[in-house]
Formats: sequence, C-alpha cells, structure tokens
Amino acid sequence: MFVLTIVLALLLAGFTLRFGTTGLQRLLDHRFAWAWAPPLAALAQVVGVCVPALRQPALLTTIALLMAFCYANRAQRGLLIAGCGAALNMIVMFANGGLMPVSPDQVLASHGVPVVAGVQVPLSKNIALYDDQAVLAFLGDRIVLPGLHHVAIWSLGDFVLIAGVTLFLFSTMRGSHHATLRSALAD
Repeated sequence: MFVLTIVLALLLAGFTLRFGTTGLQRLLDHRFAWAWAPPLAALAQVVGVCVPALRQPALLTTIALLMAFCYANRAQRGLLIAGCGAALNMIVMFANGGLMPVSPDQVLASHGVPVVAGVQVPLSKNIALYDDQAVLAFLGDRIVLPGLHHVAIWSLGDFVLIAGVTLFLFSTMRGSHHATLRSALAD
C-alpha cells in the first residue's frame, strides 16, 4: 500500500510538472460526489490491518465506499477503471480472509525476509501463501518489475488502479481543448 501511494504521488508530481499550476488548479477545483468516501475507505483499510478481528468488516466497508465513490463519479474519465482495480484487489483479499496473498518465495527474493506459508507478512496486508493454497492466486501480489524487485510485489489490480488514476489525472489536469485554448489566449 505504501509503494502504491508513492507511485500515485509521483504521477501527480509528473502531471503537475507537465501541466503546471494551471493543471494543479484544475485538479484542486474539481468537485467529486461523495468526496468523503475515499478517506473513510483508507481509514477502514488501516483499521483492518491494525485490528485483525475487524479485517473482514473493514474490507467490506472499503469495497462499498470505493465502489459507491466510483459509481457516483462514473462520468469522470478513469475513475471506473480505478474502481475496477480496487475491486480486483479487494475481491482477492476477501477470498483470502482479508489479506492479499503473496508467495513466500517472492517475499524472500524481493525483501530477503523468510516467511512461513499461512502467516501474515509483518507490517503489511499480505499473507504468505503458495499458489495452490491461495484463492484466486492470479489476482494476488505476484508481479515483480525488473529492477524494482526490492521495492514491491504488484498485483493485476494495482496496475488497473494506476491506469485509471493516470487517466483521471491526465484528463483532469490537461483540461478540455476549450479550456486550454482559453488559457492560452488569456496569457
């Protein structure tokens, strides 16, 4: 989750460099329906990681809030795609007791930490499971990017979520053709 947050922050920084303060202002001026839902969903995720007994209810709360937010803002480019990515992650986590499955071999290769199958990876929302032990293992954390293997292990849902957020940030910060033209004429 931490690395995903950094990637999203880097995307925002990159688009801010590309579109400048005008693009950032467009994003800040953007109005969302149910704007309170994503922060509440993030809080539910933290509760689910910190209080194992509340993992399943926190996960259901997160899913409901994110899906409602994405649906309420479905007219915004990329948000339904991002919602699908979040849903893929939540589905596999729900199917595996509220934790994201990751192979013990991948954790060892990536982070140099040996973990026992069936045990939650410390300070994470991962559970170490081999593919034959995990439900929907293909949706779990299993993708290691070349050169970044020590940084994170990614899921398909992570990439779909990033693609949706990228599309949303690009289209919002770029603005419409008319807004760009008006801005150019005003300068």
